[in-house]
Formats: sequence, C-alpha cells, structure tokens
Amino acid sequence: MEKEFKFLFTPIKLGSTVVRNRVFVAAHSTGFSEPVDYNRGIFLPSKIHAYYYAERAKGGVGLIIMEAGIVHYSSEGLVAPHLYDERSIPRLKFIAESVHKYNSKIFGQLYHGGNQATNTRSDLIPLSSSAVPSSKYSYVIPAEMTVDEIHEIVEGFVKSAKHLKQAGLDGAELHGTHGYLIEQFLSLHYNKRSDSYGGSLENRMRFLLEIIDGIRTEVGYDFTLGLRLNADELLDDGLKIEETKQIATKLDQSKKLDFLNVDLGITGRQHHIQIAPLYVSPGHEVEYIAQIKSMVRTIPVLGTPGRCSDPYFADWLIAESKMDMVGMTRAHIADPYIINKTLEGRIEDIRPCIGTNEQCYNRIGNGLPLRCNVNPSVGFEEERPYEIPLPNKRKKVLIIGCGPAGLEATRVCALRGHKVIAIEKTSQ
Repeated sequence: MEKEFKFLFTPIKLGSTVVRNRVFVAAHSTGFSEPVDYNRGIFLPSKIHAYYYAERAKGGVGLIIMEAGIVHYSSEGLVAPHLYDERSIPRLKFIAESVHKYNSKIFGQLYHGGNQATNTRSDLIPLSSSAVPSSKYSYVIPAEMTVDEIHEIVEGFVKSAKHLKQAGLDGAELHGTHGYLIEQFLSLHYNKRSDSYGGSLENRMRFLLEIIDGIRTEVGYDFTLGLRLNADELLDDGLKIEETKQIATKLDQSKKLDFLNVDLGITGRQHHIQIAPLYVSPGHEVEYIAQIKSMVRTIPVLGTPGRCSDPYFADWLIAESKMDMVGMTRAHIADPYIINKTLEGRIEDIRPCIGTNEQCYNRIGNGLPLRCNVNPSVGFEEERPYEIPLPNKRKKVLIIGCGPAGLEATRVCALRGHKVIAIEKTSQ
C-alpha cells in the first residue's frame, strides 16, 4: 500500500526535525490538564495527555502538535497546560518520551488568548493589542497593552519555548490564528495602535517577530519553530488573504521559521469553519492553504484542509502541492491507527470521524474532557488502549441485550478472540 500512496509516506524535514510521513495531528483542546492551583486556575500537563498522544504515535502518525499551552499568567484560566510554569517540564518530558517511543515527533504549541483570556477567571482584565472585544458575542473590553507588557509577554513565549526544549520535545508552534493574541496584533480589526506596534503591516508584525527572535536567541536552530497562521479572517476589516500572503512571504524570507501551519477560523465567530460539522464538505480550507503555499519558497506549509479522514484525499493534496503535510485531527481522535491501517491495506477498517462534534468540540466548550462518539477509548488510553490485548484463554460469551453497551461489549469481546453470541428481545 505504501507504493499506492506515493506522497503520503515520504519523509519531510521541518527545520532540524525529520518527520517520517506527511500526516500530522494538529493542536486541539483536550481538557486533560491537571489542576494544581484552583484559586488561580493553573493547570499542568497530565499523564492522560501522554497516553492519549502515545496511542496516536503508535498508530503511525508522523507528527503530533500538543494542545495550546499558556505562556503567561495574564492568560490563565483556560483548562490547558501552563508552559511558563517550570513544574510543567518533568510532565512534558514524560509526554515526549511516550511519543518518541513509537518514532513520532511532537511539538508544543505556545498560546496567549489576548482578549479571549477570561474563559474561567473573572479577576483578570484581558490584554490585547487594542481595546477591542474578542467577538460580537463578547462585551469584555480588554486593556491595550503597554510596551512593557508586550516585552513581558514576549519573554513568556521565550521562557515557555525553553521549557519545551528542556523537556525533550522536538519543536514549538506559535499560535497565531483563531483570533488569539498574535493574530490580534497582525489584524487591523483588532489592532488600532498608533505606536510602533500598529498601523503598517511591518509594525503589526513587530510583536510576532520579537517573539521569534527571542525564541531563536534562547533555543537556537536545533529546535524546530513554526507558526499557525490564519489565511483569512473573513471579516470586513480583518486580515485578508492578500495581506496574509505578504506575511507568509516576509516570514519565509526571514529564514527564522521552519514551517507555517495554515488554517481558517476565529473562535467565537466562525466555529462552523474552524471545526466544521458533518454538513460541511471535506476540504473547505484547501484553496486558502494552497494560496499561501504558492507564496512560500523555502519552508514547508502544513495545512488542516477541513474534515479530512480519507488517506486517498490526503495523498492527493500533497501530490497537487496544495500543502506539504496534511492535518487529520478529528480523524485521529476517531481512529488513532489510520496510518498503520492504510499501510497494511486495511482502509475499510478505518473508523471514520462522522463530524457530529458532540463529544469533542461541544464537551470542551462545556468544560468537560475530550471524548468521541465513535471511539470510547479517548481519554482512557492508559487502561483501555485502542489495540485490545488477547486473553490467556478464549471463552464463549453470551451478551444479553444489544443496546449501545451490549454492542460495545460484543465488539470488544470479539476483537479479543472470544466466541460471542449476542441476543436482543426486540427485532431491531
């Protein structure tokens, strides 16, 4: 099957990191972080993270990008790893070792919510490039950051990247999309400043470039560094694709980044694009990503095409130079073994994501940990891995009742090699 997929299983170099194939799991919220300070809302990476990511690495994916990690106390409150906290280092190390055991690579994602940083804390005044609320659904007015605050948060990004490297992760991705702080500086919709951080595109890029320069000074070039970039904010006065092309070109020419990861969507405004449900056709982001790739000459462009669960479609995207790596994120929540099954010629055995968003996005939005409608192992990988071990003795098992629980018991017992008889009193 590897010969049939001429592009999907070729290695790729992202800076100093060689990835074994062209598929990645993009950063996504999990709700798996462990609270260590309820009063301040501080969370650290957990053992659940390690087993969750390791299961996808074991299934064959080339690269995993961890969920967004907070870089500064002014963005506290979100149930996510607080990477600026030194207590995260040994936990991150366990995660990295768990993933590396299966020959996959793992990056951390560096995040500051800016004007969206008041998810669970009422005592924080959010900070942003200017005093512009996060969306039409939010009336919280952020404070315009002072230059000293800008420098302090830049240092938070740098410190957090240093912790990722100390923990043994392969790289870091700056979160510059979904309407968060880096994007708030880049976008005229949010950035109304009149100083050296506002106005011209050069000025609006200054915050991002200072973060990049600071991280490179701290961790060097033997640590991969990339940016997740919003191709188009789809707002009347926001970032448009033509301006984003200029940003991508400037970053490419700077030779300070190792990849761009392009997508669409602003949290709070465009969830139907950002996390497309089942009624949205697969690949709705492809042409935006391809336009950015057409402007970039020296670094790879990663992309989340939208609802991609089909390895044939992923291979075609690379063959057609739409992107250099394909994000198959919810697809890997539903079935972490997509890559191995494809290599083994078992494509029809892939358990597809059906795009309901009920147990992934909706649960996260309600403050609950990640689950999946079609994969009950999500979040329970330590005690219930996707690949179920065979028993010492095979038995004959009778399942009485074929509701969801009965059918799941039937499925698991059959996978383990038992002879299963399932009976149901009704006709369906």
